[in-house]
Amino acid sequence: MRAFVCAALAVIATGARADTELGQVVAGCGRAVLPENAEAFADAIAQLASDDTARELLGIAARAFADRHFGRDAILGQFERDLRACIGAPPG
Repeated sequence: MRAFVCAALAVIATGARADTELGQVVAGCGRAVLPENAEAFADAIAQLASDDTARELLGIAARAFADRHFGRDAILGQFERDLRACIGAPPG
């Protein structure tokens, strides 16, 4: 999924329950459908295929999510926090 959000693409995920991290990400960047529900999956594809505005807005939201969580500053910030935790230093 990381590749889709980094590419600013709307996501359709199966098995992304609302109470999971994946479900929360997908809720802001695309559509979630129940696993093994081919009809719901096809409907989600058809909805996004026919709604350019929704697809574009979800793609923009996906890219914003990627920047916040996978961008250089996010990765380096987490790396610094992890290093500080390893040596017992207070958060900087």
